[in-house]
Amino acid sequence: MADDGRVAPAFGAVLAAVGFALGGSSLGAAEPRRPNLGEARSFAVLAGSTVSTTGTTAVTGDVGVSPGTGMTGFPPATVVGGAIHAGDDRAAAAHRDASLAYAYLKGMASIPANELTGLDLGGRTLSAGVYYFTSSAGLTGNLTLNAGGDADAVFVIQIASALTTAPGSSVVVINGGGDYDESNIYWQVGSSATLDSGTAFLGNILAYASISMESGATMTGNALALNGAVTMVSNAVTSAPDASEREPRRPFKGRTSLSPPDGSLDDNARARITARFTPERRRHVERSRLDIKVARMDRSTGFTLWMDNPGTPDPVLVQIDTFTTSRHGSFHYGKDTRKGDALPFGASLSNLSGVAVEVRDAGGTEILIAGVIPTTSP
Repeated sequence: MADDGRVAPAFGAVLAAVGFALGGSSLGAAEPRRPNLGEARSFAVLAGSTVSTTGTTAVTGDVGVSPGTGMTGFPPATVVGGAIHAGDDRAAAAHRDASLAYAYLKGMASIPANELTGLDLGGRTLSAGVYYFTSSAGLTGNLTLNAGGDADAVFVIQIASALTTAPGSSVVVINGGGDYDESNIYWQVGSSATLDSGTAFLGNILAYASISMESGATMTGNALALNGAVTMVSNAVTSAPDASEREPRRPFKGRTSLSPPDGSLDDNARARITARFTPERRRHVERSRLDIKVARMDRSTGFTLWMDNPGTPDPVLVQIDTFTTSRHGSFHYGKDTRKGDALPFGASLSNLSGVAVEVRDAGGTEILIAGVIPTTSP
């Protein structure tokens, strides 16, 4: 029995079954070693009894239930990048591996200084390690996880009974870089977890009983309820990709020219689009820049800038800006996230790759210059 009264199960068979190689007799609290979720890794949502949702829930990853078979609310809820597995072999294998990972997490060693019993997680900053509650845990406000510059930093929060968040609460990671892997955050919950409305949550929840998400709560990680149900109400749940599944984060620069379409009244106008992306590195924050430089236009004249919204299914261009050329007939449209700017439509550069761009007259009826944003991806 551990010093805090928790029972430490025998883990030899468990670890062997999942294929862990510990290389030592114990796990240090300061440097926890992540468990292997195995077949449960791809399941954004997995329940033991039923999965139910109402409203416009969107799940990225697999959705499953085992040993139960109940699945309701799909559609109108959607599943992207995965499939529904109701009581099939895939779901059974995922449930088995999630149970093994739960036992592994529950038995991880911690230190007395990391006991948080009776404290609210809100307003706290935690470094990588194993933390534990001998009863329930609550989150009101913002919990900050400081990765300390390590993109692979592991956080484990062991909770003996229930986890409950207040409306609008959040979990954020700092100093993890652009490559930080949210699948390195684990919440081992001894009973049930409830994410209240508007909660923005990070990490894998492995709950012994059930998981409930109220309206508008979002989660990046896997919601794994071993024996009970997963209940959702217009939520967004995204299974975080492993670092090995992520695209390489490297600087890039793409450039392309825009020119007048055939039949244009002004075939002299020109424009150039430059897209630049720089990942976070040491003292430098991640940076995205989009520059559109227009030249050879009518001087001191008003024009409009149009772009296709990548968030809509149909290619319909919308006006994103108006501008007046200089006395030399030029204009520069620039967005730089390092300066606090948001890219058009709040999109990332990768989402804007290949998007159509047009410069039109002030009324938005005549197309003067047309082209696309460079097709490249950070």
